[in-house]
Amino acid sequence: MYSVKALKTKGYTNFDPRCLHYLKVLVEITKCKMALSSSWRKSDRHRDMLQEELAKLEIDYYFIGCTPGSADGKRGGEIKEFLARYPQIKECVIIDDEISDMGEMLPRVLKTDRKVGLTKENVLSAIKLLKQEDIAEDELQQVLQKATKKLNVLHLLELDEKIKEFNINKKNKVTTETSSI
Repeated sequence: MYSVKALKTKGYTNFDPRCLHYLKVLVEITKCKMALSSSWRKSDRHRDMLQEELAKLEIDYYFIGCTPGSADGKRGGEIKEFLARYPQIKECVIIDDEISDMGEMLPRVLKTDRKVGLTKENVLSAIKLLKQEDIAEDELQQVLQKATKKLNVLHLLELDEKIKEFNINKKNKVTTETSSI
């Protein structure tokens, strides 16, 4: 959900809005559940950031938790153990840019480019893996348009908040400088 480009850009969050857009589309089409298996699961701050972004997109309901740690640190085994806790989950797709530790889960991995993040093509591949079917292009376009409108509104509201915060900080700085004169 983030790309190297987004992390280097001064913006709203560390998350790339385009990648979030595609994640929302994937969730809306498949109604899939999400679990975190990356190193972000080990940090309260990172988990909170993720949950905040998912809530803004109104898909936080689909987040069901984090994979457990393991002695050998192989995420493929951790994911398999996590899935064993949810026997109702029949299909899964693992979306990640690092796949060296996936082991027997490798056939379920959809590898992303860490410089680009989640793409439309990734979403189409994930839908096929999860639903075992192709999606009509017009259905995908409708969901993309709906998600784009929602995402644009969210980022405008967030930008408004940043501007207000900046103005408050600026006013406080002026007040402090004036009182010290």
